[in-house]
Amino acid sequence: MANWVSSHAVIIAGFPARARELVGPVQEGIRFGLRHEVFEIDQDGGLRGALSESARPEHASGDLSALIRAAGLVGRWLTKLDQPATAFALLGVTP
Repeated sequence: MANWVSSHAVIIAGFPARARELVGPVQEGIRFGLRHEVFEIDQDGGLRGALSESARPEHASGDLSALIRAAGLVGRWLTKLDQPATAFALLGVTP
């Protein structure tokens, strides 16, 4: 992740402002997902997807396909970090 961040400085420069603008819509999306059982809270207090395999888009195309691939890549990067603070620091944001 650090390599990507260093090679995409222009994108990262505006990330904190874009992240702040998304707080409200993301919170609403999480509430919606919990209310409609798309997400669940696990034993450790984490948020997990609750859709069955059959409900997930298998053959997504276009923008949705690109979004799913990008989210998977970012998810893999984030799981490799020892501490969430590392991601926050790299992206220039605070929790």
